[in-house]
Amino acid sequence: QEADSGVRGRMPGNDAGQVASTLRTNDLNQIPLLQLALYWPQPIPPRGAQMAMELNHYLEMMADRSASDLFLSPGAPPNIKIEGFTRHIGAKPLTTADVRQMAYSVMNDRQQSEFEDQWEMNLAFAMGDIGRFRINIYRQRGDVTMAVRYVTNKIPSLEELNLPPLLKDLIM
Repeated sequence: QEADSGVRGRMPGNDAGQVASTLRTNDLNQIPLLQLALYWPQPIPPRGAQMAMELNHYLEMMADRSASDLFLSPGAPPNIKIEGFTRHIGAKPLTTADVRQMAYSVMNDRQQSEFEDQWEMNLAFAMGDIGRFRINIYRQRGDVTMAVRYVTNKIPSLEELNLPPLLKDLIM
């Protein structure tokens, strides 16, 4: 049984304008694009403080473990990429509401509006001394999904990058 995507409202073209039943994620693929453009879910849920804290926890974990990427997708546990290998963080799959609330917690009102129009948002997010993150929020199969890239505050030296000393002479 599919999870409820939380999309409810009036569908254009329904007999006598009846309220549509709950749409499931795969149902969105069956709606003609023009009809889908005329229909949008009811107002966005309020920013969930708990989900924002959960996202901050994942971002701190990325920095602590020197992870390059974090993937948040409904129906799957969070995934983190460390040294080229992607691993689950825990076993509990995220819900559609979890990912949506985390995504909306990092967007301001203008970004939320643009996301609802374009179904994609790219933004930067900074966490004090921890570092910066490049966040891509997009729709995948009708659900909000996130990919996060960690951008460290520390710029490695030429020696740490194992580059030849000759490059130091060229750039200085």
